[in-house]
Amino acid sequence: MPTFGIGTYIPEILAQFGFADGSKEYLGSAIINIVYLVGLLPALYLIEKYGRRPTLIWPFLISGIALIALGATSGLDTPFSLILLLFIIYGTFNTAMGAHQWIYPNELFPTHIRGTAMGFITGVTRFASAIGTFVFPFILGTFGLAVSLYICGALLFLGFLISLFMAPETKNMSLAETSAMNKAGNLKESNIPSSENVMLNE
Repeated sequence: MPTFGIGTYIPEILAQFGFADGSKEYLGSAIINIVYLVGLLPALYLIEKYGRRPTLIWPFLISGIALIALGATSGLDTPFSLILLLFIIYGTFNTAMGAHQWIYPNELFPTHIRGTAMGFITGVTRFASAIGTFVFPFILGTFGLAVSLYICGALLFLGFLISLFMAPETKNMSLAETSAMNKAGNLKESNIPSSENVMLNE
């Protein structure tokens, strides 16, 4: 939701930071959106090299901190370069975090429902993106820039907490192993010995 809300209205956001001179707001928007695109390449490499958990958890936190910092600097005479740097930090780590939507669902859902689950997830994310796109300008116009950025930062911090406690590590695991993770957990909780549980634990 923050991605599409902020990404769509970057020129307006930069204008409210005081850069509505007809060039900086659009130059900044172009640079930030290019970073969104280019950031995917190192993100996909790092996800495979360092694993899913760290490349999901820390980008959530860093992106949230960047937005909170941007909210705190709104209304101040902050240099354009610093605002642009904070948005680039946000955009780079936000892209890294967002890349997991193409990886995690495919790994975690069992094969017999993977296609349905991916379709459902895609639908939910598009709905959430639409909400972010249409609600953000209302929040921006009603509560102001700082509150809008604080709300987006809070959403990312919530994602950080959820990921910290719930995101599994699936690096170097086969689809059979990753899709059986929940099943393995249920077997352990039930304390029912089974050959399948033994194999999963091994």
